[in-house]
Amino acid sequence: MNYRTLGRTDERVSAIGLVGYHLGKPYLEESESIRIIRTAIDSGVTFLDNSWDYYDGQSELRMGKALRNGYRHRAFLMTKIDGRDKTTAARQIDESRPRRSPLLDGVLRGRGARHGQEGEDERAHRQPLL
Repeated sequence: MNYRTLGRTDERVSAIGLVGYHLGKPYLEESESIRIIRTAIDSGVTFLDNSWDYYDGQSELRMGKALRNGYRHRAFLMTKIDGRDKTTAARQIDESRPRRSPLLDGVLRGRGARHGQEGEDERAHRQPLL
């Protein structure tokens, strides 16, 4: 696996990451989602990407469960919000917080537009997510 420095952070992450979007799909069993995440980490993937609103939070919930039992310390998690004002962003962070594994330290990325539409904010700031 190749590893690179993440943006302007000091974090080294895998060049290949796992996006959580599909992990919350209703037809995918939770146990299968957890298996996918843990297999990726066991294979050297250290960069995990998610968002507070993927499948009404199910993707974050499943990723949080997969990161239990020692997996959290083997991965770097980025989660995204798209609130365009302080109140909305704070609400999204509060909704997201209980779904994620404890002791998270990663990147919280604000998006200026919904899911990759024009105007997406590419700035990422490293900060504790709790």
